[in-house]
Amino acid sequence: MVPMHYILLLPFLIICAAVPVEAQHQQTVTKVVAEQIRTPALKEAMLETLNRHPESNRWSGADEIHIFGISVVPFSDRDLRNGDVRLFRITAELTAAREMLFAKVLLDKYAATGLTDATSLREAVAKANESFSVRGSIAYNINETFIIGNQIVGIVVADRSRIVAVMTSQDRIDAVRSAYRKVVHYQAKRLIAEDKFEEALLRLLELRQAELFGREQLFDVLHCFVGMERPVDAEKIVNRLITGHTEDIVSFRRLVAITTTGEHNEFQRLTQALQTEIDRLDMFEHSMTAEQVFEKLLNEFSGTSPTR
Repeated sequence: MVPMHYILLLPFLIICAAVPVEAQHQQTVTKVVAEQIRTPALKEAMLETLNRHPESNRWSGADEIHIFGISVVPFSDRDLRNGDVRLFRITAELTAAREMLFAKVLLDKYAATGLTDATSLREAVAKANESFSVRGSIAYNINETFIIGNQIVGIVVADRSRIVAVMTSQDRIDAVRSAYRKVVHYQAKRLIAEDKFEEALLRLLELRQAELFGREQLFDVLHCFVGMERPVDAEKIVNRLITGHTEDIVSFRRLVAITTTGEHNEFQRLTQALQTEIDRLDMFEHSMTAEQVFEKLLNEFSGTSPTR
């Protein structure tokens, strides 16, 4: 551990989300964390955050005791020849410190509402267009930069109790919670597309625990259970999704599009049962008079939208 010292950060505005970069940056940082961080709980929290956000170039998070910030800054051979690497090291250090301070103030404000992923929270606050200024003092436990190839990794860590931060901001909790749901839901959908169904379920569980879980997320849970070849659990989700929506042919078609991807024989039976309902509804719609169709459309468009 490096000796503790204090830094005063001037006010700043959070105005943009993380910039996507190549996943190789995340791989480099993972290697540094695995080799340099000795505290097991802290290392686990860092690796979990890195794994959750592979396309970022700056991360933040916490364990029970610490808050941390991490950044990666690439540099070129030309930068090296020009003697600019020192400047890049300072940039990596300050960016990591800023991420740590973000994590401290945002978790203090929003964790009680169930928003506990600091990196996703920072992105959600940016999407909600919330601006705030922060001034703080930090007693560092770790404040280091590491050069790996043409990348500089900055890592800062401090005890939660040794970070003093003052924040002024607008009260936009509802907007931030809505943006957080979109950010984490996107992460879950990306994991589903990569066939990482167990990880996707964990993201969806986070939304449920934060009371940000709705019907749309339930379709994704079904997709996970089908991908994991769990027909019993999948059928329970199907039953929940069709309850109160037995005349919604669009929902039945969405369900069939998911269940047909399962290889278990039970998924074939489930798909056939759903297809039978689609055929029934399709036949009913074709037998309706023009007045009945018009009335049905009016009822659909005058109703409230399902929770998303």
